[in-house]
Amino acid sequence: MNLRGSVHILGHVTSEERTWLLKNTEAVLYPSSAEGFGFVPYEASALGTPTTFPGFGPLQEIAQLIDLPSAWNSQPFAADLANLIANELPHKTRLKQLERTIGELTWNHFGKQLSTVFVQIAGMPRAATATIDANSTAEAAALAQVLSSKSWRLTALVRRITDTRD
Repeated sequence: MNLRGSVHILGHVTSEERTWLLKNTEAVLYPSSAEGFGFVPYEASALGTPTTFPGFGPLQEIAQLIDLPSAWNSQPFAADLANLIANELPHKTRLKQLERTIGELTWNHFGKQLSTVFVQIAGMPRAATATIDANSTAEAAALAQVLSSKSWRLTALVRRITDTRD
């Protein structure tokens, strides 16, 4: 597929223009492995447009797609774009994969996962702690620092859950 003369690079576009572009194109090339969350592929997918992006980096880690270009080389990206444009199955598969990820990236889903981690931690056996006597000022200072830390205060609820199990 020869795209020469068919590719246009745009500068800044408005939100409305971006939505129109994402909705009215065949596929989106998103060559970024540094973008942590990568809204563009998800926005395009929500509008029915598949996206190709690197199969490495934070975006891939979140999306968990395995059929993406795996090297900084134009050939794999061009092949993936051509495949998404010319074949209905890869087109639909990519959309479904990103839609699944979109469905998982909710506060409710995150909260359930975090709760599961807290319950697992709460179910772990307690670690033996060191005893502190009146003469160990360095240990007492370290313990006071831990007890006054934000982390200690934030985990109070988890400790109360485990205390009720004893």
